Amino acid sequence: MAYARKAAKKKARATLLPLLLLPFALTSCLAAGAGVGAISAVGSAYAKGLYSSTEAVSLNRLWASTLYSLENLGIPVERKNLDENRGFIFARRADGKTVQIELIPQSPRISQLRIRVGTFGDESFSKLIAERVHLKLTKTRND
Repeated sequence: MAYARKAAKKKARATLLPLLLLPFALTSCLAAGAGVGAISAVGSAYAKGLYSSTEAVSLNRLWASTLYSLENLGIPVERKNLDENRGFIFARRADGKTVQIELIPQSPRISQLRIRVGTFGDESFSKLIAERVHLKLTKTRND
């Protein structure tokens, strides 16, 4: 009887452990220094044409870095709007594909970055924009 209980507990732990580790496996982190105010992407995902990333920065810092990154990539911004609840940027690439970026504050120090390129999405280009935003956030933190 006691052996069966131990075996059941062991099986439950073996099943539960991967589920507990899943969030860590799905999270990507960028560190700009060992514990010295690092900028990090808390988590990111690409699904149904939308790239989404949670950033450990304020909405205003993410807004400024996103605009700088689009300019640096040569993507002209056609419309932009920022208020305390949300930021929205509409831009167009040289090939005519639209770039829609939404910034949503989750807390004063955490914001979500959402990028859609074209109607159905472009994962590699969305990730390129996100990488440039991260690079700018890291540079401004270290300056």
